[in-house]
Parts: sequence; C-alpha cells; structure tokens
Amino acid sequence: MGASIVVSLAQDANNAKKIEICNNRNAAKSRLVHSSNRLQDELNHLQRECKEIEQERSELDSKIQDEEKAMSTFRHVRNDETVKFLVAIGSSGDGKSTVLNRLEGDLSKWGDNGSFESGDSDQSVTTKLFHKECTIRSVSSVLVDTPGYNDTKKRDNLHFNNLATYLYGCGGVDAFLLVVNGTKIRFDRNLQDMLQCYDRFFGAMFWNHLIIVLVRIEGVEKEKYDNTNRGEKLKQNLNETFGLDDTCNVPIIPIGYDADFTAFCGQVMDAAIEIANHNSKLSCGAIKSPIKKHRTKRRALMNRISQLNDKIRDRQGRYQEVSNQIRIIDDKLNNPEKLP
Repeated sequence: MGASIVVSLAQDANNAKKIEICNNRNAAKSRLVHSSNRLQDELNHLQRECKEIEQERSELDSKIQDEEKAMSTFRHVRNDETVKFLVAIGSSGDGKSTVLNRLEGDLSKWGDNGSFESGDSDQSVTTKLFHKECTIRSVSSVLVDTPGYNDTKKRDNLHFNNLATYLYGCGGVDAFLLVVNGTKIRFDRNLQDMLQCYDRFFGAMFWNHLIIVLVRIEGVEKEKYDNTNRGEKLKQNLNETFGLDDTCNVPIIPIGYDADFTAFCGQVMDAAIEIANHNSKLSCGAIKSPIKKHRTKRRALMNRISQLNDKIRDRQGRYQEVSNQIRIIDDKLNNPEKLP
C-alpha cells in the first residue's frame, strides 16, 4: 500500500511538472508569436514604404530622362562660373552673326570667315539658333546666335518659344549682346517691342545683363560718334525709353569694319566679366531646368531606400530567428520529452 502511494505521488509530480513545462512553453510561444506578428507588421510597413519610394524614384527617373532630352542642346556644354555665356539679339540684318564671328576670332575684312553665317543685306541669314564654344581672351565662352526679331519671314511668334526650347537647361546667360545699327540714336518701334519682350521673358534683371554693340561705326560715323558723344546719348535714350534708373549702366561698345577687332573682343569680354562679377547667370522659368532639383531628390530617395532595405533585412533576420524558435517550441510541445 505504501509503495503504490509513492508511485502515485511520483506520477502526480511528473504530471504537474509536464503541465508546468507545457504552460511555460506555451507562454514562451505566445510571446514569440506576438514578437513574430509585430515583426511581420513592421516588415510589411517597411516593404510598402520601400515600394512607394521605389515608384517615386522610378517616376523621377523618367522626369530626369525627359529633362536630359529637353536639355540636349547644351547637355555636353560646360557653363559654370568660369564660362561666359553670351547670346546675340537684335533685328534682322543688323550684324549679329558678324559680331559673333569677330568674338570668335575672325579678323577677315568683312567678318564672314567664322562659324556664324552672315550676310550683307537686311535679309535674315540666321534662321535657326546656333551656338559655338570658343575662347575669348583666355576665357572659355559660349556664343549663341539667334534669328532676327521681326525677321523677314515674320517668325516672331516662334521667336521666344524657340529661344526657350534652345536655351532650356543651358545654365543661364551671362550677357545679351544687343547688336544695333550705330548710325541711329533712337530705338525704333521694333527694337522697343523686342526689348520689352525680353524684359517680360527674363524679368527686370535682363537689363543688368545687357551689352549694346553699335555696328557700322566707321569712317565719318566714327568721327560723329566720338564728337557728338553718341554713346552717352543712346544710353540716356535707353533709360528714358524703358524707365531705367541711373544705376543701370548698360555698356555700349562701338565697332566698324575698320576697328581693332582684338581690342573689341577685349571690351566685350571685360563688360561680360564685369556683369558676371555683380550678377549670377540670368535664367527664368522657361529655360531653367529642374533637373538639379530632381537629381538631389533622387539621391535622397536612394538613401532612404538603402536605409529601408537595411531595416527590412534586419526584420527579416529577426523574424526568421523568432520563427525558428517557435518551431522548436512546437516540436517540443508535440513531442514532449519523458521525465524520469
């Protein structure tokens, strides 16, 4: 009788121990399952966020590709603070192309041996925008020729649309070279309309980036120019016509077929450098590409994606570790060890 009681007490103790072990394992499993669910929720959240950011990055990549296509004209043209970006503007036949040839280094009699096609009449020779990279007095430069405003085939409606498309993403303009017939000291209606359009297109800062080049100042006209102080009169007329204050000091540079073209190049470059010393490159919404902003944002997104992937890998590792622990407990619950 005593032996059976001992056996019974031992069995009760074993059963109690089994129950205790089972309860402890179930409690541990419950804690692990809770951790597993929490990790799974975190993992799902991180993966959703990563997917959304990947989609945003993909859309940004498409925008960057579109911008690169739109910027194709100057995609491989350097235009930083060491480069002077000069755009010639003016009416048809006033000699923009000839002036640009001189700046490029053309010392020929008529200035028609450079990269820019020029003519000897009031007919518009330049029908498309064109640019040339060159060095002027040891300064890296980009020269841009534009079709004449109010040109002979009445393409003015497209003038600024084409200008915006061509200059898009160029990085900004250091100076506009307004080429005008220097034998006149008044701005005709066409020239006024053009300058007012540039003012509206680029804003009031346009005037701070303007250089006036007076052509046909040679022989008798050169004597008249010097003796009558024509340059100052033209500057005064400019200020009065467009309501500019006296602080707007637009450089005026004369040139004729008998000029010292090397000295002329120096004058233009000195004026452009002076403008650049006091003003950043001129841009506007129509030609300013958001590609730098897009690329900066893309880098931030890529950094965030990298951080998320690190967290995802961490959660995946921890989730796998917890899952393994749950499987071990389940195995022990399903196949409990025998107690002595």
